[in-house]
Amino acid sequence: MLERNEQDSSSDTPAEEMLVTDDDNAIPSQFTGYWIYHSKDEAYRWGLPEYDASNIGKWMLFYHRSRIDAVWKKIKLGIDAGDLWHAKVSGINPSKKTHAIMVYTPDFHDLSDVVRVHDALVTNELKNGCLRYKTDNQTRAGIYSGGKECPWIYSSDMIEELRLKSKEDQSTKTRTFKH
Repeated sequence: MLERNEQDSSSDTPAEEMLVTDDDNAIPSQFTGYWIYHSKDEAYRWGLPEYDASNIGKWMLFYHRSRIDAVWKKIKLGIDAGDLWHAKVSGINPSKKTHAIMVYTPDFHDLSDVVRVHDALVTNELKNGCLRYKTDNQTRAGIYSGGKECPWIYSSDMIEELRLKSKEDQSTKTRTFKH
């Protein structure tokens, strides 16, 4: 849901002067606003009530400024291909050398979709350390790293552990009887 700094999409204001933009030409390593968004889903982009905001969540990725433009380009390709739903990337913060990318899913309860998006990120070599998945409710509640509450509900480590457990369970179920 785009909120512009008193500007609309037909404005002649350069992307660098906007707090938030969905300009496909905006470059994260050069954007001085807060967020650049990319989505093919018009309903979500403009805040139409087709999605329950309390169910939305996101995979959080963090990259050094030297890599962010190439990574963002891959994320946009994934969205354009329909493999990813919606994402945003942070602009330049002079006090940090890293950028954040949030890759969203419409419903954090839909674990198969959450895992599907995780796998798309891994397959496209976008996993940079352990990925964490957080709900937008956690963000709105101010739950961040370093606080009292765990700031994520899923992680790539959890998914891998569940896969290993599932394989172990399958191997015990498919044993043959010996005479």
